Amino acid sequence: MKALRSRLILTLSISSLSAAAQAFDVSGSVHFTQKAPIRVYLVDEETSKRPFTGIHSLVITPDSKDVSRGYAAFRFREVAKGVYGIRCFQDINGNGRLDKGMFGPSEPWGLSWNQHRTSRWPSFRNFSFTVQGDTAGITIRLTER
Repeated sequence: MKALRSRLILTLSISSLSAAAQAFDVSGSVHFTQKAPIRVYLVDEETSKRPFTGIHSLVITPDSKDVSRGYAAFRFREVAKGVYGIRCFQDINGNGRLDKGMFGPSEPWGLSWNQHRTSRWPSFRNFSFTVQGDTAGITIRLTER
């Protein structure tokens, strides 16, 4: 019985280590021109259909160093293998939502574009990427109207 319990604990430990080994970091930078919080969302195809949500989210509050260089770094930790995208916006008025005008967003916004920007609202495939290990160097430039 003791040997069986030890074997079970060892199996569970190996499974936990294996699961932990499958978690990766996704990081990069958001380029901006104004000083205001930046809301960043890591999305999969399903969550990309719902605004202001994601698998992971964070709020970057640019400090004076970020503002002077025009970008701030972001990092999502413990991301499983899969296909993801990043969308973000700069919350100029602090209401927690991407405000829209007659012709689209009225606050700076950006995506992890994987191809040229489209003239229509982008689909998930326009800004998705595959995570198979640590993924760094994603650059997002906020677009202003």
